[in-house]
Amino acid sequence: MNIISIFLMGLIGGNIVLTQFIDITLLRNLRKLDVAFVVGLLMIDVTLVSGLIFFVVYQWLLIPLNLIFLSFLFAVFVVAGVSQLEAFIVKRFFPKLFEQYGFYLPLITTNAVITYVLMTTIPSTLNLWDIIATSLAVPIGFVMINLLLVIYQERLERTSRIPKPFQGLSITLI
Repeated sequence: MNIISIFLMGLIGGNIVLTQFIDITLLRNLRKLDVAFVVGLLMIDVTLVSGLIFFVVYQWLLIPLNLIFLSFLFAVFVVAGVSQLEAFIVKRFFPKLFEQYGFYLPLITTNAVITYVLMTTIPSTLNLWDIIATSLAVPIGFVMINLLLVIYQERLERTSRIPKPFQGLSITLI
């Protein structure tokens, strides 16, 4: 597949939130548009850097040493390390941003979207450009859907009278 079709498939056609309901739990925590946007940008960054690092680890360490069965463990370590590094950078260089959104950085560490990208894309391809396209498209698609759902949820809460059991995330998913 070419890069454009991979990007569009990850962004729209195979959007993992809509097609596989991966990590919709983050929607419960991101109820404000500005929070969803900043956390989305941080998630895109972590996914791209983690994808590149895990690609190198997978190609140069796991395959040559025949340790592919440890790929999930290495993926978790890479995501945790990259998100901790990003938390340190944000805290050091953007303290105001860290004060407002620092609570959400651990949510990025445990994000299933990032692990999904690492575990499904990298073992199935040997092309670096495919990894880059997927590592950008999947989290951008996730953020796009997340922002749309936050906007929709805010609009529903302002304009509709919703029965008590359906308020919040329930009506948004319905």
